[in-house]
Formats: sequence, structure tokens, C-alpha cells
Amino acid sequence: MLDKTLTCGKCANYHSTSGMIAVSDVGDNGDWFGSTIKNSFNEKKYNSINDINCGGPQTGYANIRMYVNNGQKETVAHSCLTKLKDNSNFVLMKNTLVKNIIISKSDKGIVTVNGVNVHTSEADCSDFSITANHEIILSAGAESTAKILLQSGIGRAKDLCPNTKQVLDLNVGYNRIDHIRTVHFYIIPESNNPPEVQIVNVTARLAAKSEKYLKERKGYYSTFDRSNLQLAVNLHNKSSAHPDIIYNFMQYDQCTPEFNMTCKNYGYKQEFCDQLYRANQYYSLLVVTSTLQEPKSSGTVKLGSCCDPLAYPTINTNYLTEQHDIEMLIKGIEELNEFMNTTTMINNGVKDLMINITECNAFKRNSEDYYRCYIKYFSNGDNNVCGTAKMGRYYDKDAVVDYKMRVMNVTKYPNTANLRIVDASIFPTITMGNSPCVSFAVAEKAADLIINDRLPKYSEERRRNRRDF
Repeated sequence: MLDKTLTCGKCANYHSTSGMIAVSDVGDNGDWFGSTIKNSFNEKKYNSINDINCGGPQTGYANIRMYVNNGQKETVAHSCLTKLKDNSNFVLMKNTLVKNIIISKSDKGIVTVNGVNVHTSEADCSDFSITANHEIILSAGAESTAKILLQSGIGRAKDLCPNTKQVLDLNVGYNRIDHIRTVHFYIIPESNNPPEVQIVNVTARLAAKSEKYLKERKGYYSTFDRSNLQLAVNLHNKSSAHPDIIYNFMQYDQCTPEFNMTCKNYGYKQEFCDQLYRANQYYSLLVVTSTLQEPKSSGTVKLGSCCDPLAYPTINTNYLTEQHDIEMLIKGIEELNEFMNTTTMINNGVKDLMINITECNAFKRNSEDYYRCYIKYFSNGDNNVCGTAKMGRYYDKDAVVDYKMRVMNVTKYPNTANLRIVDASIFPTITMGNSPCVSFAVAEKAADLIINDRLPKYSEERRRNRRDF
């Protein structure tokens, strides 16, 4: 954590200053957008939160902390892997993909993991195998982890390819959970220049943003094009400390060049992207996402091909199959409407963007039936997928790994199972908020477990010397 107001205050014990990945509060750009949103929060009397990790209420509004260091966005690959590249016991293979785990099963049913089969796209290389002397740790993400396990013969018989021998009958690929979000669009008429005038302004604006970033490491390119404010609300109990929906606010200036691409990336129909793009030619747009934190709907991950191990898996998201999720998203829209109708937003001319949806036109606008229809067209996942190889107790028929992240029923070798899964696929349920930080904690715990199993004396020394994660 780079924010000294958090690392030196009463909440210092909740933050580390020596980890590999930098976390910082990039603040807002001091523009109309950030100040208007914050003023609207205050008008609605939402609680202001300085540190959501400090054990207090998590409902209210707060600055978003991001993986940003001195204005530069960081990734796990850059922050962690590059620092290990010179280690003698670390080898990073690029342009490679694990096809399956090499597993043997004796006549007595003893399962042993021996290595992995690897595909490479390097021109001078052919596919090869790697033998494991100790453990294999599978960390391919909730969807690719499930795919690799199924291609290795770990899963329900009905989900395996006909030519794949089942070695372990585990519930792999089920319980796929993701946060579900609905996206809302509003017009901000504060500029409202003709497109031919604004196109010139866009060039100047981008040049100014580039100059500010290069000189100060601040502004548009140091963050994620949003106000950096997040609102968390409990829709059932406004006094509750735990949110069930989170709102994020993003602004797209008039004639934003990449807006049409952003719309397509959301997966919306072209006819809706065309409407939004035309609106952005004349107005700046406020885009608000309302994200459900504890969805009941869950999906599956299955093999996409029995002939091509490199094929993408078949993903059935099953979003909105549970009525609970639809009702919660409707309540989320109603809460958002109250916020958008504050005096602050009205005085600034912010208005609902009237998207023409043929099916929804049959219903009165802003009615529950209209929202139910709208949600079908403008809801998607939030890319926090988890749960496809869930952790559980030995008697849980749906569990894939145990409390030490070991795949169930793999032979203990020599004093621990030699196949672990260390990623978001092991989450039994989805966490509130984004999942990366929880995945980091899972990895840190896995490191402790592995060291404890193999080097118990060093493990005790590590526990004494290390800082809290």
C-alpha cells in the first residue's frame, strides 16, 4: 500500500508496505465529473469510507484502490514474474499451453500425478512432456483449470471425452459463479458541441491528457477512465455494514474514439451500440454499472472439443436463471434512480439515455416490467469467475479440493498429495468485491501450506519473520 494515510494510521495493520504489487489511491482528476458524483453521494447521505479494509462498515462510498505505482498500472506478471526471472530455480516458458496432466491409476485405484503434457507454438519446437519430482500446482484460472482437469480424466464421466479414461470422479466444471452487473447510460449535456467541432477538441484533449501524464504521472492515463469513486449499498437494510450491490461510475467524453469498441466488448447488440455511439457524438455519457455481489445463479464449464485440446472450453454462464438475481438487480436500478434524481444531478442536466429496445417498448418506462426486460439486454458478467473446482470437506460430494487445496483422492506423496489447485476456481462461494486480492491471499496461503508440508522447520521461521499479508 502506497497511501501513507493508511499505512501510518489506526488501520496500518491491515496493510503491508513490502509486497510485490503496489496498491494506491490514484484520486480523482479534480474535474466536474468526480466532484458532481461526490456531491450527489453526500446529498443522499451515503457514508464516506476512508478505508474499506479497516474492519468498519463497508457500505457507503470510497475511493477505489488500484494496482497503480507512480501513475503506471501494474499486473501480476510484471510485478511478480519479472522479479523472479533470474532465480536459478524458476523457469518461465512462453508460447506454451498445458494440454493435460499426466496421471496414472493402479489396479488398486491408487492415483499418482506424474507430470504435464505441453503444447508449444515455438517454430523450432514440438510438443513435449514435463515430469514432476514433487508437486504440480494448477493455477490456470477458473475456466482453464476446469478444462485441463477434464482433459486429464478428472471429472464426471458424462463430461469427459469418450477416449479419455476417468481417473477421478469429481465435480469439476460446475458451480461457475460470477458477479452479475447491469449497465446504465446517461447523457451529460455540459459540453454539447457539434461533432465537427468536438472532433477538433478530442485531438486537443487527448494531447493535453498525454502531456499531463508524461509530466506529472497523473490524470486520465494513470487510472481507468472513471471518477475513482465506488458506491456500496445494502438494498435490504440500509444500516447494514455489508453491501449486496456495488456501483461504479465512468465518464465518456463527447466523441470518445474508443467508445464504440467498449460497447462491443460488453457484448451488446450492434443496434444498441449504434444508438449509444450516435449519442456520444453529441453528448458526454455517464455509464454506471450496478453489480450484484452475491448472485444465486451458477453455470458450467465443459470441454469445447474432444479432438482439439487447444480449443476453448464451452462456457454456460446461466446468468439470471435464478429469480433472486433479477429481483435484486431491479432493486438496484430503483436505488440508482433515486441517486440520479438528486438535486445535484438534476441541476447538472444529467438525463437518462432513452435506448430504443423493441421488446421493452411494450412496457411503461421505469416500471418493474420494463426493468425486467432491460436487464435481459444490458446485463453481463464482471469477470470475477470462480468456483469450478470448489474447496470442501471430504464428505462434500461437490468438492474437488480439500482444505489444503489438494485435489481429492490423489495419492499422498510422500506426506502430501502432489496435485494442488491454487486459483479462484477453488472458491466455494463468490467473494464480495473483485476477486484478484483474494486470489493473492490464496496463493500466499498455498505457499505456507507447501512449505509446512515439506520444510516444517523453515515454515516456522517464515511465520516468525514475515509481515502480515
